[in-house]
Amino acid sequence: MNILVIGAGRMGGALLNGWANGDGPSARIFALDRNIASALVRYNVMPVCSAYDFPQDFRPDMIVIPTKPQKVIGSILKVDGFVGARTALVSVAAGVSIETIEA
Repeated sequence: MNILVIGAGRMGGALLNGWANGDGPSARIFALDRNIASALVRYNVMPVCSAYDFPQDFRPDMIVIPTKPQKVIGSILKVDGFVGARTALVSVAAGVSIETIEA
């Protein structure tokens, strides 16, 4: 399973930290964040700065969007080419409807 986390700020970092401590899925986890820092290495994820940094055959099974509500749409647009019919999108943004994410 491939999981892509868009954003490694407070919420994304908390998820990554929990998963790195054994509380998460057994998967290859990628973190897409514009502020890639060596701190991401501690989460045992593959940090990437842009969609161009993914392996050529990369297809995430799940995309987690732990961003602020106003950044959800922009985050999805950054990885639109990776979203397939069987890709689960998970958002933790308050007030963003499923309809907005689907659109």
